[in-house]
Amino acid sequence: MSFHESESATKISKIIQGTTANLTTADHKRHELRIAIIDGRSLMRECFARALQMMEGALSIRQYASFEDYMAAARDPASLAEVLAVCLEWRKARATETLKMISAAAGICPDTAVVVVSDVDDVESVSAIIRSGARGYIPDSDHIIVALQAMYLVNAGGIYIPADVLLWSSQRIKEMSGASQRDAERSFTPRQELVADLLRRGKANKTIAYELNMCESTVKVHIRTIMKKLKARNRTEAAYMINELIEHEGWSRVSGTTAAAG
Repeated sequence: MSFHESESATKISKIIQGTTANLTTADHKRHELRIAIIDGRSLMRECFARALQMMEGALSIRQYASFEDYMAAARDPASLAEVLAVCLEWRKARATETLKMISAAAGICPDTAVVVVSDVDDVESVSAIIRSGARGYIPDSDHIIVALQAMYLVNAGGIYIPADVLLWSSQRIKEMSGASQRDAERSFTPRQELVADLLRRGKANKTIAYELNMCESTVKVHIRTIMKKLKARNRTEAAYMINELIEHEGWSRVSGTTAAAG
């Protein structure tokens, strides 16, 4: 996701929030929403169903202990839900299997909107959930009214992603962009890397020029550039910083190549 896409996503999220806010003032227009809850944890499943029912009386809620149970019930068209809430504990080790299940759930009936209720903590996983066919992701830390409004939203054809997930994505992109910029600013060309290697060994400009077969004036230009990129105040500090880069990050972070530190 690009930064501009994140900005657009944030705007969409604000629209979603406005839409759900309008829904709270239009209870009289709601029909009896049919919701199915899949959760292998019986206590969590029953508490979720009861909490939803307490928030909104015009709900028809069915509970299933597994995806297989829902699949069996779905053979009867009358049992199909308008919103299917898949509640689970997110485990990256089982992400592929979980995403396949979400995709299968979304494919049962195009008129059923699937939402995932879980503890996903990264935008990549949330994106994967939506790409798999889910119409929304509801963090299990959200308030019950938020979960209910999200269900009405996806049933109306919308997609629900929490604003904080989108904002976190935007912040991560900014951080990654800043790190890339810093790396680019201090990256060395192949010739600068050769000069830097001899500089860190304490070689004089004349010696560096002789060993690299270049003019001493060219060596001075390279050293000034290296010091500027490292923000070093003198040759000694530059040599120290080069050694630190090699020891802790390797030449791959300095020049984009892999070279052994001599």
